[in-house]
Amino acid sequence: MQKNNKILLLLLNWLIYLFPLFYILGNFFINTSVVLISITGLALYRWKIFDFKKDNLLFLISSFFLIIIIFTFFESISNPGNVKLYKSIIFLRYFILLLIVRYALINDHINLKKFLISCLVCSTLISLDVIFQFITGKNIIGLKSTIQHRSSFFGNEYVAGGFIQRFSILGFFFTLIVFKKRYLKILIPTTFLVLCFFATLYSGNKMPAVMLLTFILIVLLFFFLNFGIYKNRVFIFSSLAVLAIVFFQSEKLNSLYLSKIKNSYYFAHSQALGAIPNTFIGAMPNAKIIYSEVTRDYSELNKYKGKTWFHHTEEFKDKKKYRYIKTRSVYNNLYITSLDLFLEKPLTGRGIKSFRETCKERVHLPNRICSTHQHNYHLQILNDTGLIGFLIFFGTIVFVIFKCFKKSNLRSNIYFYAILSVILIEFFPLRSTGGFFSTINSAYIFLMIGMLFGLKELDYKSKNY
Repeated sequence: MQKNNKILLLLLNWLIYLFPLFYILGNFFINTSVVLISITGLALYRWKIFDFKKDNLLFLISSFFLIIIIFTFFESISNPGNVKLYKSIIFLRYFILLLIVRYALINDHINLKKFLISCLVCSTLISLDVIFQFITGKNIIGLKSTIQHRSSFFGNEYVAGGFIQRFSILGFFFTLIVFKKRYLKILIPTTFLVLCFFATLYSGNKMPAVMLLTFILIVLLFFFLNFGIYKNRVFIFSSLAVLAIVFFQSEKLNSLYLSKIKNSYYFAHSQALGAIPNTFIGAMPNAKIIYSEVTRDYSELNKYKGKTWFHHTEEFKDKKKYRYIKTRSVYNNLYITSLDLFLEKPLTGRGIKSFRETCKERVHLPNRICSTHQHNYHLQILNDTGLIGFLIFFGTIVFVIFKCFKKSNLRSNIYFYAILSVILIEFFPLRSTGGFFSTINSAYIFLMIGMLFGLKELDYKSKNY
C-alpha cells in the first residue's frame, strides 16, 4: 500500500511540474493532466481533501462552483438554447484540482522549486523560438509567422505572448532563489525578464507585453530601492538603454503592422466593424465611450430584437443619430454588449459560457457584436454568474491574500510573492483576456489559486519553501 502511494505521489508531482509543457501541447493535454491530477489525488488523499473544518474559505470558493451550476440550471430552463448544463457540472474538475493542489502543498508533497524550474525552462524555450521566428519568419520546426503574430509551437493559436507572460514571472522568482551573489541576483533575473519581454513583444500579443513590461518596471524599481543600485551608473545607463530600445521597437512594430495589413482581409474586416486595426498599444477599453453607449436609450430599435443586426435595419442609414465607434479594437463593442446583458440580470447572470448565444439579443443595437466570450474575466464572471458569483469569487481571493499577509512566515516567502504576482496580473481589470471558463485559462487559474490556498495553511518553513 505504501509503495502504491509513493507511485501515485510521484505521478502527481510530475503532472504538476510538467504543467507548462502540457500548456504548450494544447487543450487535450491540459484536460488530460487535470483529469489525471484529479484521479491521482483522489486515489492518494481520498476524502481528506474535502475536510473544510480548518479553512472556512473553502466553503466560500465551493459556493462559487455551486452557483455556476444553479444559475446555469435556471438559464437552461428559461432559455434552453443559451447554455449547456453539463458544462457547469464538468467545470467542477477545477475545484477538485484546487483542493488536491492545496492539500498536497500543505502536506509538503509538492516541491515548488521544481515547478518554477519547469516554468523557467519552458518560458525561455518559447521566448527564444519566438525571437527566432521573428527574425527568420519560421520557428525551429518550420512553422511560419503571420502578418501580426509569431505563435512559436502554438501554431494557429496566437497565445505565445500570453504563455511567456504567465510562466516567465514564475521562472523569474526561481532565478531569485538560485543566485545568491548580489550582482548575479540582479543581472540574471533582469536579463531573463528582458529576453521574455522582447519575445512577448515580437509575438504580437499586445496585452501580455504591456503586463510583463509593467511587472519588469516594478521589479527594476524594487532593485533600485532595495539594493541601493541607484548609485550604480552602469545600472542607470543600462536601464535607460533597455527602455529606449523597448520604445523604439514598439514604434517599429506599430509601423510594421500597419504597413503590412492595409491591404489585408483583417484591415477590411476591422473597418467594416468600425474599428481601427490594433497597433501594439491598442486593446485598452475606453470607459467614456462604453459608459455613453450603455446608458444611451435605443428603445425605438426594440422592434428588431432577435430578428436582425443593426446594420441591416433602415435606421442604420441615419449616420447622424446612430454612430459607429471607431476605436483601436473591437473590445469596446464587446464590453458594451457584455454590460448590456449584465444589467438585464445583474444578480444571477445567464449561466456558464452563455455569451455566444445571449449576445444575439443585443446586436439589433449599434456598436454591439457577438463573440464566443467577452475577452475580459470580470465581465465574463459578471455575465455568467452575476454579481453574486462575482463577489464570492473575488471576495475569496482577497480574503486568502489578506490571510497570507497576516502570516509572518509568508511575508518573507518568495513562493508566495510568485503566486501572488501572477494572480494579480491575471485579474488586472482593464486587460483583455481569453475566456475565463476555457480549459487553458481555468486550469492555470485554479492551479495558482490552489497553490495560494496551500501556502496560506503553511505554519512552518518547509524544506521545499
